[in-house]
Amino acid sequence: MTRSTAEVEAGGTAGAGALTWHGGFGRLWGAAAVSRFGDALRGTALSLLALSFALTTLQTLFDNAATALLPVVVPQEALDLANARLMTGQELTGRFVGGPPAPVLIALGAALPFLADAATYLLAAALVASPHAAPPSARPATAGRTLRRENADGLRQLWRDRVLRAFCLSVAPADVGIGALVATLVVVVENRPAAGLPALGTVVLLPVLQAPDSASSDGGQIPSTTLGFARVGGAPTVR
Repeated sequence: MTRSTAEVEAGGTAGAGALTWHGGFGRLWGAAAVSRFGDALRGTALSLLALSFALTTLQTLFDNAATALLPVVVPQEALDLANARLMTGQELTGRFVGGPPAPVLIALGAALPFLADAATYLLAAALVASPHAAPPSARPATAGRTLRRENADGLRQLWRDRVLRAFCLSVAPADVGIGALVATLVVVVENRPAAGLPALGTVVLLPVLQAPDSASSDGGQIPSTTLGFARVGGAPTVR
């Protein structure tokens, strides 16, 4: 077998699988219609990815801006207590208040979790706009300082701190594992006969209702509902 013959056979084998598709598309739809349909689907997928990236970026900006806004509305002597309350409120709301209703909303309707999430954004914007505080005086910009340089300095400082570096490196794999677990749960439930979003919501809600009571450190009993809330609230949510 010569080299040219081998190349022809390899090319024919690679294109053989597409012959039936080409013929079917040619009989049922025009090439232009198929191209428009494929481009529309690809554009939709890329738009969703861009939207997800934009939402995550804006959430990061909001979290940092909320922390920077705190010294404006709180006296300096009460700043430590205000920071503690802010972080505690975020953790309680994100893990215990926002988590448990999610499966219920999923079971009731696919759009309800997103509508509820949008309502919380509007509520947060109203709360931020409510304090009647004087705007902070603008500090003069330092020559040569840019946002990229500020971020680089922050990353270097984070890497130099042994405790923070270890904490970040340990949390990242856990987040990836939790995301993979939730994605696997969705695939398993969706592939079951007669299953769907209501079944997924029911599966996630079951630990809330059926978690066994456990003894607390002081010998008392922690209600099963509390443990279920903590378990469900630990799952990642759209923010």
